[in-house]
Amino acid sequence: MKKLIFTLALVLPTLYFAQTAQKEIPESCNIETGFKEPKGQYKNQRALKRVGASVDDLKTHISVDRGVDAKSITLLQISEQLGNGIYIVCANGVKYKYRRSGSVFYRDGVENPFEQLNSGK
Repeated sequence: MKKLIFTLALVLPTLYFAQTAQKEIPESCNIETGFKEPKGQYKNQRALKRVGASVDDLKTHISVDRGVDAKSITLLQISEQLGNGIYIVCANGVKYKYRRSGSVFYRDGVENPFEQLNSGK
């Protein structure tokens, strides 16, 4: 009987804490003075501007998505090719990661809009 009570005393709290969801704390970003935003490759930016997927278009997208002014958004890191890209930005002191597939921008961690289209088949 003692073993049963002891086992339950150990197992029940473990199961309870395993079920609670952890709150996601947004990662803050501290920008150093004199920080210069990275620029995309000139050849890629010229081609991306034609389809509305340039860095300026990303800032416009984020300003609508986050409800902030486009001038207050700072690019921290860019990794882009012609077909896709990954952007780490700072908006309102919070660090976000955005992805680009073709000319579509979406926040990393949120469902990919192309996967939503393919799931209807």
